[in-house]
Amino acid sequence: MNKTVKIVVAVIFYVGVLFVAQKLWALDVKDRTHPYGLDDTKKKLSNISGEKNGVSLYWGKPNKTDKILDSLNKVEWLSDSYVREVKWRRALFFSLILSVLILFVTDIRVLLDVTKFFPCVIIISVFLYGSHQYYDHHVNHHRSQYVKSHIRFLKKSLKLPKNNPIYNVL
Repeated sequence: MNKTVKIVVAVIFYVGVLFVAQKLWALDVKDRTHPYGLDDTKKKLSNISGEKNGVSLYWGKPNKTDKILDSLNKVEWLSDSYVREVKWRRALFFSLILSVLILFVTDIRVLLDVTKFFPCVIIISVFLYGSHQYYDHHVNHHRSQYVKSHIRFLKKSLKLPKNNPIYNVL
């Protein structure tokens, strides 16, 4: 393949990569800023958006009218917020960006050979996703279990119902 064709193919390929990266980021932003995340069928809260209104946080927001049980249920919900984050999408987004940067910094001519891009993306994605999962399992999970244990104790001590209706929202 001659050099001009390689350049044209590489430009088209990396424009596609940037398009995919932009879509991944847009989906992540929607997940972080809308109460129902990507579920557009639940329009009743579609006018609410912002960093504090993402699917993993919105249902744990305190209200002035909250009772003790409501607050405990919300704390329990927030203790699991790390589970509701979409880590694979974020890992893929950052691996696309990092792969382009790594290939650009090491040797710009490597960018013309698009077959070298995919192994780089796969390795970085697996590393990023794996590190997130490892951290969640070995740190966040235990923290969440401790919080839930305290909540169960408080609910039992205060003779409050054990079920948490917030989990039925989504």
